[in-house]
Amino acid sequence: MIAKPPAALTSSESLISVPRPAILVAMVTIPAFPASVTISASFLWSLALSTLAQAQHGSAPDIAGQGIANPSSLIGSTAMLFHWLGQKHNCPKFQTAAAQIDWALESVLSDPAKRTRDLGGPLGTEAFTDALITALGHD
Repeated sequence: MIAKPPAALTSSESLISVPRPAILVAMVTIPAFPASVTISASFLWSLALSTLAQAQHGSAPDIAGQGIANPSSLIGSTAMLFHWLGQKHNCPKFQTAAAQIDWALESVLSDPAKRTRDLGGPLGTEAFTDALITALGHD
């Protein structure tokens, strides 16, 4: 387990330019799970249009209310939104929040006992979220 959160983002980030140059799409994946859609964060921003942070996999209505959804993608997308807000508004607090969320996700996902069932772990949505909250409170 990582001892403390880093000062900057540590996830591998790739920017993909799409046909309209004013729109950029970013996806972040956790290095240990490079092909997992359940933990891939997604962020779309445009100079002329709205900004959108969302789970890469969609809303998963087929498993709603069962406590088995993996919230990593949506949480990672929130970190990307904070990172973008920090850059756009020159606000270090947003940058720090983004880095802490990224660190907590990587920290929790690096422990097989804290992973959700879709990643081979024993946890459901609430227990995974509790583990992430605990990691965020780690000094």
